[in-house]
Amino acid sequence: MKYGTQCYGPWYLIRENIDSFCDNLKAYGYSLLEPCLLTSNPEETSKQFWTEEEFDYYYNKFWLGQATGIELVESTGIIVPPDSVNGTRARYANMTFGQGLNITAMQLAAGFASVVNGGEYYKPTIINGEVTTDGEFLPNEYAPSDHETVSPKTSQTMRQMLYEARNLYLDAEKFDKGMYVGGKTGTAQAVRDGAYVMD
Repeated sequence: MKYGTQCYGPWYLIRENIDSFCDNLKAYGYSLLEPCLLTSNPEETSKQFWTEEEFDYYYNKFWLGQATGIELVESTGIIVPPDSVNGTRARYANMTFGQGLNITAMQLAAGFASVVNGGEYYKPTIINGEVTTDGEFLPNEYAPSDHETVSPKTSQTMRQMLYEARNLYLDAEKFDKGMYVGGKTGTAQAVRDGAYVMD
């Protein structure tokens, strides 16, 4: 099944109740999930299908806002739970494109890796092995997956979507040299004269 949304243009949030309207000058029409990913409109699509509790479930499943277990001092970051006084609908709408939450680069990398690794989350590590008193290096065995973040089918779909997202904007064949490479641009708002702008 393919999920989509009627996407007349970017959604604007009005006050706390998340009333919204669209900028018809930047309309995309009816869009499936993949084109919304390609056009960097995650908040338009995700808010059609997920509640704040569902977002929170996946933030926890990807270990965002909590320690990854890597053998370094690390920050846990902050994911405001939906039952908190600050866990508002406006915050969760902004969290769909990276605002209103604090996560570490390690959390992001480990979570993203699980999306393309068949949905399997592996705890990050910096220890490759140990050296014996005789100077012999003994590599560690690969640790098993800790848990599943998404299904293998979803992982396969995301790999293809990320591959197509990268190839849409870049001269990928020139750089990839036969490798299957995917990626996604970041979504951000620019500040001009002390205020956010849409372009």
